[in-house]
Amino acid sequence: MHVTTLGVDPEFRRCGVALQLMIHALEYGRGAGADRGTLEVRCSNVGARKLYEKLGFVVCGVRPGYYLDTGEDALLMWIHDLSAPETYVRIRRLREQRCIRT
Repeated sequence: MHVTTLGVDPEFRRCGVALQLMIHALEYGRGAGADRGTLEVRCSNVGARKLYEKLGFVVCGVRPGYYLDTGEDALLMWIHDLSAPETYVRIRRLREQRCIRT
């Protein structure tokens, strides 16, 4: 599966929305027969990179000048085995996290 776009309204960032969207996408992809997933992320987007790493994605390459608006490079990230037991356990544990607003 290839995640091409993920966006969260600024009002709801840092609240677990992106995490829940990605969990749903990974579970859907796995259920549809995908055995791995990929995405690109801006090198400067540290928050998104941490999110994807939490889900099990690893950096596997760089796409130089990928983003046309700034010419910024993209990191190419992969999750290599969606059907692995450890991937399932990680995603299931993360699914239980919820947003707590104060």
